Amino acid sequence: MNKKLIIWIIVILILLAVVYFVYAILTGGANAGTGLASLKASCIDSDDGQNYAVQGVISKGGNSNTDICTAATVLKEYYCSNNIIKSIKYTCPVGYKCSNGACISSCVPATCRTLGKECGAWSDMCNGNLYCGNCSGGNSCTVNGQCLQNPNQTV
Repeated sequence: MNKKLIIWIIVILILLAVVYFVYAILTGGANAGTGLASLKASCIDSDDGQNYAVQGVISKGGNSNTDICTAATVLKEYYCSNNIIKSIKYTCPVGYKCSNGACISSCVPATCRTLGKECGAWSDMCNGNLYCGNCSGGNSCTVNGQCLQNPNQTV
């Protein structure tokens, strides 16, 4: 074989290899979302940042992560910072637990029965309101939530 032909074949193979490696660097090659092209992609967070009360999904290019609970009261929250996916471990406040990738109240609301109330409006002990109704038959509701027979009522 001619020496010049061998040199040309080697040069062409080297050029093909360089073109392939440049392409792989720019696009991420087989690893989607890892090349320079993914740097141009926008980081999107479905719960708009560090929102511990809502499970979010974060995505950028071909990568995505979902907020998850790592312990009973510990949340791994994903968020965007300067168009980069980041995460933080967040401990839910006292009275809250981690469930389905969000910190939620661990309070169990009271009922009229558990409070021993027959009538009136009361706190459900979880920052909500509870209505136990009115007394029937003309009876009065006491300040303690008990129905009291009206003294003027005939039996």
